[in-house]
Amino acid sequence: MNNKTIPTDGIIFDVDGTLWDSTSIVADAWNKILRREFPEGVHIHHPGGNSDSPLLSADDLKKEFGKPLEDIIADLLPELSVQQQEDLMEKWYLAEDEALEEHAPAAFTGLEETLKVLRDQNYPLYIVSNCQAGYIETFLAATSLEDYFEDHLCPGDTDLLKADNIRLIAEKHNLKKAVYIGDIQNDCNAAREAGKVLAAADPRAGISFIWAAYGFGEVDAPDSVLMDIRELPELIRPAE
Repeated sequence: MNNKTIPTDGIIFDVDGTLWDSTSIVADAWNKILRREFPEGVHIHHPGGNSDSPLLSADDLKKEFGKPLEDIIADLLPELSVQQQEDLMEKWYLAEDEALEEHAPAAFTGLEETLKVLRDQNYPLYIVSNCQAGYIETFLAATSLEDYFEDHLCPGDTDLLKADNIRLIAEKHNLKKAVYIGDIQNDCNAAREAGKVLAAADPRAGISFIWAAYGFGEVDAPDSVLMDIRELPELIRPAE
């Protein structure tokens, strides 16, 4: 297990599977829409198993979260037309936002105390997630963690995916040795892609990746491994 310390001048977090787990609440919200829109049922692909179920599960969403919603809906409901998927996506957005505002999950145990330690050590903190506009704000409001983060971006803000948004945060805040913390391979790939672009413009710049192994997926060759969010202060050190 790779748990070496990473030099950094700024920490960028993913949300789902890294800071909280909203999959049960979101699955319930999406299922309500499916029952309403398809009272006779609809074919669902279940990446999380339980292939006979007529409804989505939290395990299904854990296999999908981290992708853009248009890719998620295409994976889960492959027999719908593109237009049907687009129409359903808008309804899912609204149902998800309403459900999370009413019944938001708690942040992972120890998150706030960890953020406080990092802030006290003068690490600037950011969020980049492949989500719709408003989702990060919902997370921050529900967990009362707004004051810990300096900035955040998502495709709903920029029409760009995770790699570009990581790069934009690094460029905007003049981060030369940022670290991205996420829980799935797509997170690692995005950090690597962003780092290559930054290094091409400035050889001193780059993005390291720490795998949140307590999250939803597996990752090949991360720079370091985080087994519990409370361990993060021990895995980083100030960049020189």
